Amino acid sequence: MKEKESFSELYSRLYSENFAELEAMRAKSKKTTVLVILIIAVTFILASINPIFFILLFVAIIIGTISSAKNKKVPVEMRGKSYPEVFKEKIVTPLIEYTFEGAKYMPKEGISDFDYRRAEYKESYDRFYSEDKIIAPLRVKDEVVTSISFAEVHTEKESRDSDGDTTWVTVFYGLAGSFLIPKSTRKNIYIRANGRVSNWNKNKVKMDMSEFEKIFDVESDDKILTMRILTSDVMAEMIGLYKKYKYRFEINILNDTVYMRLSTGPMFEPSIFKSSMEYKQIEKYYLVLKALTSIAEHVYETISDLEI
Repeated sequence: MKEKESFSELYSRLYSENFAELEAMRAKSKKTTVLVILIIAVTFILASINPIFFILLFVAIIIGTISSAKNKKVPVEMRGKSYPEVFKEKIVTPLIEYTFEGAKYMPKEGISDFDYRRAEYKESYDRFYSEDKIIAPLRVKDEVVTSISFAEVHTEKESRDSDGDTTWVTVFYGLAGSFLIPKSTRKNIYIRANGRVSNWNKNKVKMDMSEFEKIFDVESDDKILTMRILTSDVMAEMIGLYKKYKYRFEINILNDTVYMRLSTGPMFEPSIFKSSMEYKQIEKYYLVLKALTSIAEHVYETISDLEI
């Protein structure tokens, strides 16, 4: 059996196969973005001077668009696709397949608003988006026991000022997902970022790991069960993930389902102002996905071994 390549080897292979093509597309996207920003800025200036300048502006837009489209470095078969689409196809897909054997990645699909609300994150929002859905197998003792389904989620709340103008404020932006556990806890357990559970809450659980207590708050109506599920191994992994990236991390265990979310911001969207193959960024995708599934596997195994 061929030995699995290391992450560094995977990165090197993807770099050699795709860097030139992605950089050509990134240059095109950057040029278009800068052009749009300039057009918006110039529009505001010209609007206050003379409407006839708008005609000249439209001519400049047409010329700029035609010019930016003539990029011979981008393969013909990729010219109808956007830079993010090609990045996800050429980089994210093989990365996910490397991370999880048997995983499915659907960049244009997401989780539903209904499923997200079932997690009971206890916050309101007015707008919901989701894409980049991943269904990955969870393994315990080298055996596939279930699968975790997660995706990028972006929720926003509408805000109006005294003049009636509307703005949209991000409530959550990151990865969110869920998986089934082998038995129902018949209890609800909420693990949130520190400060989100009041000290006056009678269901607040004090854990026996001081470092964990500084980062997370736990709420449950069964404190003994909660402490049996949150073993030192599980807490140590959660601490490690938070300390590495400082992302807000939450887990809700509701009967027979575990819900998880991590406030990463946009995960699989390439930047047009940085290299398309920035090593640390792609490594972060890999490490975050591995950490989430490792924590999920630990929680699954711990609950499997409990008599509930």
